[in-house]
Amino acid sequence: MTLQQCLEDSISSLLHKLCFADDFAPVFDSMFDEYEQPSSATPGTVSYIEKINRRRRRLGVTPTEKNGALPDNSSQKLTQEWTSHLLSTHRADFERSLSLALFYQDPAGTDCIPNDNDTEYDQVAAEIMRTQRKGLKQSLEQSLKNIFGNNVCQSIDFDELTNDVINSMTLRFVQTLVVFRILCHFVKLSKKEMTYDQNQFRHGCRFKAVA
Repeated sequence: MTLQQCLEDSISSLLHKLCFADDFAPVFDSMFDEYEQPSSATPGTVSYIEKINRRRRRLGVTPTEKNGALPDNSSQKLTQEWTSHLLSTHRADFERSLSLALFYQDPAGTDCIPNDNDTEYDQVAAEIMRTQRKGLKQSLEQSLKNIFGNNVCQSIDFDELTNDVINSMTLRFVQTLVVFRILCHFVKLSKKEMTYDQNQFRHGCRFKAVA
């Protein structure tokens, strides 16, 4: 899988769990519910399901059944749309985010963290971006070997490193979305002061990916 494909899967999965926790376990509130007014509704009750469904309708997602069962995968499709929008608007940040993810992992053991050299893996990230169509793991392995040598890379678990890099980049991109959502919840902004995309997100509408 390419970097883009890995990020799409990872980010949409995390957003789905954050924003629609009730899809997985009705006893949990989603990220959206945490910032609503306190409710006395108990998970699993009719009032709680109604609370969930009000939020789902507000987001343009199919409400659950009366017993809490999910009628379709519309919530998953919505988080995939959010992910597409997020990645399309931050595509220019891929290389830098990849470099920082490698910096924090420091797979080549360069001591870049104590030396605060956060550009140590810029060259690796640039090469990965040029070659990652063959697959992120393969490109990551080849790029590190080309730049740091085979001996340095012998002890690296590239399956684990690939997962760690994707997880790091996922959290970095999702923070952008989550922080903005929380700010929009607490800060009262008029429509005239907000951009089109901000209004879309503030009012729970679907994002439209930008080509």
